[in-house]
Amino acid sequence: MQSYVLRRILSLIPVLLVVSFVVYAVMFFTLGDPATMMMGQEADAQTVAKVRHELGLDRPMIVQYLHWLGNALRGDMGTSFRNSEPVMKLILQRFPVTLELTLLSTLVAILVGFPLGIFAALKENTRTDVLISTAAAFGVAMPNFWNGILLILLFGLILRWLPMAGYMPFTQDPIGNLSRMVLPTATLALYYVATFLKYVRASMVDVLKQRFVLTARARGVPERTVLMSYAFRSGLIPTVTVVGVEVGKLFAGAVVVETMFALPGMGRLVVDSIFTRDFPVFQAAVLFMAVAIFVSTLIVDILYAYLDPRIEYS
Repeated sequence: MQSYVLRRILSLIPVLLVVSFVVYAVMFFTLGDPATMMMGQEADAQTVAKVRHELGLDRPMIVQYLHWLGNALRGDMGTSFRNSEPVMKLILQRFPVTLELTLLSTLVAILVGFPLGIFAALKENTRTDVLISTAAAFGVAMPNFWNGILLILLFGLILRWLPMAGYMPFTQDPIGNLSRMVLPTATLALYYVATFLKYVRASMVDVLKQRFVLTARARGVPERTVLMSYAFRSGLIPTVTVVGVEVGKLFAGAVVVETMFALPGMGRLVVDSIFTRDFPVFQAAVLFMAVAIFVSTLIVDILYAYLDPRIEYS
């Protein structure tokens, strides 16, 4: 297992190189001139050219990329064009907000989606199953921004139960932090509740018809033991794959949610860096998210061996 994890970590290196180069090339050819954005459209050409030279933007793209890559390998992700702060400092300031949002959304999705999926499987082809499956279909079809608008309208404007925007660090005010995270978490989690529900239901319906489950029931094994020790653990293996992939997507969904609710996280940082042509920040943020997605998939691979001892990594 240790050698497998080490190989997976080493395989991240070429992936990050490809991702970094593609992102850098896309930014270079599509996002325009950061120097013009910084100085304004009214600035004279000589001033803009001087700024471009100071930032190293007048060199060929491949030279700029190799220079950035060399600094990144030494732990220096560059300096923000917008506020002249170290990029890594900005990332470390924003990442805890996105991490909190992602973890809370994942927790809600698992705690709600898994039990509903199991319950729907136990009630297969009944009205309860149809009702839950229909609700899940609507949940998958509804985009995050629409869910956020409805939640803001209901709980923020009509009922006035929850704050509609802003962020409070947990260490300063735990109650204020959690109250401000309810709507963003619900907005991001609704889609994943429906997704996990559908996969858990489908997996459990299949497992509950397997011979080992039927045999356990015939031998008089308590139903709770049959469900949790036999069916659920076996049915969890394909579901874990979906959870690992979808958790990685949460970071992408955070871009929309953090913008809607004015959360100072990685998603908001990415959006701001695009509008201000802040290449170093955008590049580092994308790489950071790529590493987070890789870590989530690695955890899924490790969980396989725990859930099914037959799986071996040689």
